[in-house]
Amino acid sequence: MTHIRILIVSFLVATSVLNIGCKNEEETTPPTVPSAYLGTFASANESGILTLTISGKTTSGTVDSMRGTMRVLLPAPTTITVAGSMRNDTLAANGGGFRLSGVSTGFRLSGSFVNLSSNVGGFATQISANNEGTIYCGTYRSQVAGEEDGTFNVVIMGVSVTGFAISATGQNPIVLNGSVVGSVVNIPNVGAAVVSGDSITGGTFAFGSNHGVWSARVCQ
Repeated sequence: MTHIRILIVSFLVATSVLNIGCKNEEETTPPTVPSAYLGTFASANESGILTLTISGKTTSGTVDSMRGTMRVLLPAPTTITVAGSMRNDTLAANGGGFRLSGVSTGFRLSGSFVNLSSNVGGFATQISANNEGTIYCGTYRSQVAGEEDGTFNVVIMGVSVTGFAISATGQNPIVLNGSVVGSVVNIPNVGAAVVSGDSITGGTFAFGSNHGVWSARVCQ
C-alpha cells in the first residue's frame, strides 16, 4: 500500500510540474503586433501617400491579412482603400480598381500597381511606428535632350530614405533607397540632395543615360 501511495504522489508532482511549464511557455509567448508601413506611390497619372498595416508577423510560411490606404494627391485628391494578404513576404492587394503586388525585404516593402486605366505605377514603403516619417512629393527635370521629366517622391524616417520615381509617360520606374546624414540625402547610384525645412533642394540624379535635377516638398 505504501508503494502505491508513493507512485500516486510522484505522478501528481510530475503532472503539476508539467502544467507549470506549459503555463510559463504560454505566458512568455510574445503577442502578435501589426506591422505598419508608410510610403509613397506614383504612376504617369497619380502621385500620393500609401499606408499599409499587416496583421501578425510576416515570417516566411505565414499568411497575414493586409489593409491599406492610398491617398491620391494628384491629379485630384481622393482616398482609396485596399485590402489583401502577405504570404511568404509577398504582398497581393486590391481595391477601388487598383491592384498592388510587392515584396518585403528587411524593413522595406515595395512593388508595383495597376490602376483603373490599366496604367502601371509603383510604390515604396518602410516600417513606421505610428506612421512617423516625412513624405516629400517632388519632380525631376532632365538636362538631356529628348529625355523625359517625371515624379520623384521620397519618405524620410530617421536616417533611412525610400521612395519611387517614374517618368511623365510611365517609363523608367525606379525604387529609391538611401540614407540621410545630417541634412544630406544620399541615394546610391541615383543622386543626392539637401533637406531644408519642408523642402528638399539641390537634388541631382542619373537614371542610365538620363540625368538632371530634382526637388520636393512635404506632401499635402
